[in-house]
Amino acid sequence: MRKSTEKGSVLISVLILIIIVVLIMVAVASFITGGIQRTKATSSRLQALYLAEAGVDKAIEQLKEDWDTTFPTPWPSSSPSPSYLPFPTSSLSDKVGEYGFIIPPDKGSGERIIEGYGKVEIAGREEIIEKVTIAVKSSVLTFNNALFADGKINMGVLDNGEISGSPHIKGDVATNADDPGSVNLSWGAQIDGDLYVGPGANHLGPGVNSDYVVTIPENNPKKYITRDVKTLEEEEEIVYPSPEFPDYPTGLDERGNLEITNPATINENGYYESITVNGNTKLYINTGEENKERIILVKNFNLNQGHIILQGSGKLKLYVKNGFTMGTGDSTLNYGTSGEGDPAQVTLYYGGTGDFKLLGNVKINGTVVVNNAKVVIGGSAVLKGNLITGGDKEITIKEGSNSAEVRGVVYAPNAKVTLSNSGSVEGAVVCKEFSSFGVSPNETVISYNTSVIEATPFPADVLSSTGSGGISIASWQSESITTKQESETVQ
Repeated sequence: MRKSTEKGSVLISVLILIIIVVLIMVAVASFITGGIQRTKATSSRLQALYLAEAGVDKAIEQLKEDWDTTFPTPWPSSSPSPSYLPFPTSSLSDKVGEYGFIIPPDKGSGERIIEGYGKVEIAGREEIIEKVTIAVKSSVLTFNNALFADGKINMGVLDNGEISGSPHIKGDVATNADDPGSVNLSWGAQIDGDLYVGPGANHLGPGVNSDYVVTIPENNPKKYITRDVKTLEEEEEIVYPSPEFPDYPTGLDERGNLEITNPATINENGYYESITVNGNTKLYINTGEENKERIILVKNFNLNQGHIILQGSGKLKLYVKNGFTMGTGDSTLNYGTSGEGDPAQVTLYYGGTGDFKLLGNVKINGTVVVNNAKVVIGGSAVLKGNLITGGDKEITIKEGSNSAEVRGVVYAPNAKVTLSNSGSVEGAVVCKEFSSFGVSPNETVISYNTSVIEATPFPADVLSSTGSGGISIASWQSESITTKQESETVQ
């Protein structure tokens, strides 16, 4: 009987052990299955999040093309936002999922709230939806005034208070300055537009030595400012970012010294110790096809008397490290026989410390970027394009009875800009301080022109702080949304 009892006890123990092992295996299997499901869910959420970010990227692309765009178009007028998820805007892959986006209308704040959605199905039974909401701002440089100076503006008034000339500005003028005497207009000087000043107590009045922010010779404001003097609130202070001079390109083939006395052509990128063009010679530079760039780095550039002519629809980036000389004769850069060269095709970067001078009858079609050197444009020289510098050296556009001019934007937020005699700008001026003197009565020194401003875009490598394509992200947040699908009944 004892053996029978012992055998029964062993059998019961074995059965209990088997049950325990089975329960453990079931628990482990359940845990593994749950882990696999959780991994799938996590993977699906990540996929949905990536898709939602793709939707945001697509929305930003549309805003880059047109800041005023909305999606869907037309926007539902019955509610502040669409009552549906925007699927499918696009499908990246039938096996991955779909993404969509919503762009509400701009409410005038300069900020847009856009939503991106990503959707992934799990085994055909459940949808994982991720939503990404971002606030974006347009950081494209805008030039709404003929002249903006962060500090003082003297029109026909020298720094010592002496009266000299009667300059006119056609377009609005703005300054952040609010100290007495920050804006001085002489007899005959005129702003044909509005004048915006900092939040000073006394805005406009006669008397150079008065306590007024804006001083005019007599108590007749409309004679000097054709519209109104307006006050900027503190939160409206105008700020322009300082441009950054880019690094010089590296890895270029060294090509020694190039002296041109007969017509010649540059077909390749390269680094030159010097390039010299003499004797009214033509140097052709092949820029290649559209969206291509010809990159030339030169230590000393001497266009003593000659012409640089572009061939192709690509762009020329000309970096001058040390010395820049452009003769006072009829030398031209991308100007053509009748000034037909496209200014958007050329960017000239000058990193030298000596003065950057355009004198005589020289002409350039393109943007000039100066690191930190004094700029002098005189005689009948013409720069058809933008003049950009982040330095604090003065920019002077002047000279005798001829007309030296810039047709574009003079962008020098850290420097003083002076227009004297017949120096003029058609486009806009941004500077730290502004002065104009020695100007004949009724002569216009700055003429605001949006078509000229828009003709030549700013180089992206100089004003990188404006963000990608002029769109900057102010805030970002994500949200998970899970929806159950109706299960199908299997007969």
